[in-house]
Amino acid sequence: MRDVINKDFSDEEYKETLNRLFSEGWTKIKLYFMIGLPTETEADIKGIADMVHIASRMGRELTGRRVEINVGVSAFVPKTHTPFQWLGQAPFKDLRRNQDILKKAFSKRGLNFKGQHIELSLIEAVFSRGDRDCAVLLENAWRAGCRFDGWSELFSFDKWLSAGEMSGINLYDYASRLLDPDKELPWSFIDIGVTEKFLRSEYQKALKEEITSDCLMSVIIAGLNVKRARKTENTRQTTYSLQL
Repeated sequence: MRDVINKDFSDEEYKETLNRLFSEGWTKIKLYFMIGLPTETEADIKGIADMVHIASRMGRELTGRRVEINVGVSAFVPKTHTPFQWLGQAPFKDLRRNQDILKKAFSKRGLNFKGQHIELSLIEAVFSRGDRDCAVLLENAWRAGCRFDGWSELFSFDKWLSAGEMSGINLYDYASRLLDPDKELPWSFIDIGVTEKFLRSEYQKALKEEITSDCLMSVIIAGLNVKRARKTENTRQTTYSLQL
């Protein structure tokens, strides 16, 4: 899964990082995870639980006391202008099930679970790849009384479902819909400096679990090569002048 989302680190590096933190006396850390990623399996969900339990065990062993692990879990929301823009969000029931599995796995003392509202992530998925139909949905939701939905005490999923019905949009289907790679996307007219060809290539590499190197490092290395080439060229010119 790490290779699919281009997170290039190993279990050994994860443990080494934990070792450094706890050895320095830290007794409270926060870990972030995401569920519903493309190609996700039950083994990936179990892997999240394993990583948290490893942190808890190592913290206890290295500090001699119980450590506090805050675990944040959110649902993956496909975004425009990314390699996964053609994919839909994982089915709502799957996200709910996997979140409940993790919540139960982190019920022991010292593990504090905080999961994002799956309903809110579904609304995010609707608008993150929305077309002009979402303008009607947004207006109907506003008319239904939807305000400050980022605040859980004000968020009303029932109102959004009602607004979806009024707009002729099934929110569950809309969020999880697949987009045809051969058709123009609603946001294709926006130029962000990244070509669709590159995004397609990254999408295929993700499915093959192939890592793409850090672009920044590639630029730095390229810059060093250019400087080295210029320095060599200048040296040649200087030498040539001296020979004359």
